Amino acid sequence: MNPTNNELYSKITKLSKEATAEFRRRGFVVPVKNPDGSIKVGPYLIRKQENEFYTITDYADNIIVNHINLPHTAAILANDLALGRDLDRKILDMDRAYGYAEFEDQLFKHSIATKKPQDYIDILQSKFEVSRSKKASYKQEIVMRFEKLTKIA
Repeated sequence: MNPTNNELYSKITKLSKEATAEFRRRGFVVPVKNPDGSIKVGPYLIRKQENEFYTITDYADNIIVNHINLPHTAAILANDLALGRDLDRKILDMDRAYGYAEFEDQLFKHSIATKKPQDYIDILQSKFEVSRSKKASYKQEIVMRFEKLTKIA
């Protein structure tokens, strides 16, 4: 490279480091998408498993958090971990509750489709509606936290 290119490269590198440091000060670690589809957030990697769950691993490929239902939750948790914060149990518990509500949805939907007495189907229908609203509530709260994180960027 000629001197002009070296100078330009060093200025771009410096600017990149400054921007990354500024994001970090504001509470956001810049994620990087890898060719294999995983997302690197600091020293942590978010991977989508074959079973449709997400996993956060560290640099040595040790599993930090497993069976995450929503990608939003994985991003929030990995960002917090990359900033040196403790694992946010509240967000993780909401994600688990979302997964349980999703399971209930499927269970009630399947039960409603079977030929049962009408009063039993009515009970299942009301349980299905309650489960569906719980699921929406958990997801909405997680997505709101995720959007708050992305507004920092």
